[in-house]
Amino acid sequence: MENQIISAHSSKMEKLFEYPNKLKEIFEKLNSIGAKPIIVGGFVRDALLGLQERKDIDVEVYNIESYKKLTQLLAPYGSVCVVGKSFGVCKLKVDNIECDFSLPRKEIKIAKGHKGFEVVPDASLSFKEASKRRDFTINALGYDPLENMLLDEYNGLKALQNKTLRAVDADTFIEDPLRVLRGVVFAARFGFHFHPTLTALCKEMIAKDMLAELPKERIFEEFKKLFLKSSKPSRALLLLKHLQEHLYLRELFNLPKEQFKQTLCALDYLASHDEKELALFFAALLVHLKKAQQVLERFTNDKKLTKEILSLLENYNEILKFLEEGYDDFDLKLAATKMQLESVLRFTKALHPQKKPQIEKMYEKAKQLGVLFEPLPPVITGKKLLKMGLAPSKNFKKILDDLYLLQLRGEKVDDTFLKNYLKTNGY
Repeated sequence: MENQIISAHSSKMEKLFEYPNKLKEIFEKLNSIGAKPIIVGGFVRDALLGLQERKDIDVEVYNIESYKKLTQLLAPYGSVCVVGKSFGVCKLKVDNIECDFSLPRKEIKIAKGHKGFEVVPDASLSFKEASKRRDFTINALGYDPLENMLLDEYNGLKALQNKTLRAVDADTFIEDPLRVLRGVVFAARFGFHFHPTLTALCKEMIAKDMLAELPKERIFEEFKKLFLKSSKPSRALLLLKHLQEHLYLRELFNLPKEQFKQTLCALDYLASHDEKELALFFAALLVHLKKAQQVLERFTNDKKLTKEILSLLENYNEILKFLEEGYDDFDLKLAATKMQLESVLRFTKALHPQKKPQIEKMYEKAKQLGVLFEPLPPVITGKKLLKMGLAPSKNFKKILDDLYLLQLRGEKVDDTFLKNYLKTNGY
């Protein structure tokens, strides 16, 4: 393939590849000793896509003999941290941007799975040779900051323009099963479609159960990215169904058409950049599945998250019951002691947009009662009981629970009420 290098001398291109002046100093320092810094990976891809939030930059440094030498050159510009067992990545923070400097390298498949590679750093590699290990052509782009030129050995720019995901190399692509999931996540994030050749490769990998080689932590991370970085996670689910994925979400793909559609719409409604809302995403995936907990175990062992997801599903059913059978102020105040009403109501609205007026009415009532985000604080606490002269005992909890329920029912639980309550109940 003829080397494709696109001149980047236009003002538009200069703006597209803005980076801190301090980083420019580092590039010039590297160049002065004959090294060649090339910006690679997501920074280049996202800049070409016009995405603004770019908080990290990956730089491959060519024509330098060792990581030790690279670290020495970077040291004057800040604290350098070298990470990685098989190969090093020199991490340096420049004006609040995380910069990863590394040598170009080859990856040789030596075992099954996502990590079954021997990584061989080799600064003498050409950009084309080093880029061959990349997964998709849109990720194989590079930018020479000193020559102000875009490096495109595998037609990545054309793929970006056509919104197409293509594998850089079919033989190396199938060596890493995680690339199937990375592909569907990229498709959802950027609104891209799979090239037919990539579709065939992914179907082949899925049919051979290659995804079973992946640890659940890696599966979880890709679905997490899907939720946090895509405005339409449904694209990924539809693509996985088309690819006939059968290890992780087979029950979801076998749902009746209307339930599957409901799930997809809910996922898109709930999509968020807030990691705290991750439970909502997984709850939406599982809401129609009979063995939700068993399916969830394919993704995570996180007990706290699992409890949050299962609790959300249970609470959602309680809210549905309210919508069907009615509720009063006490019901909402009591429900708020078991759930955050705001998130459960939002979850319910995502699944039942046709019930939006009723849900918003409940939302406003909960807000009016002061229980939308948290339960009402108890008026009577253990300290108050001690001040009233009660000795600590096993009855404390029962007393406090009784008084709190009376408070939720609308009773004016003040000191006078407390005295009468204690006297009436023999305390």
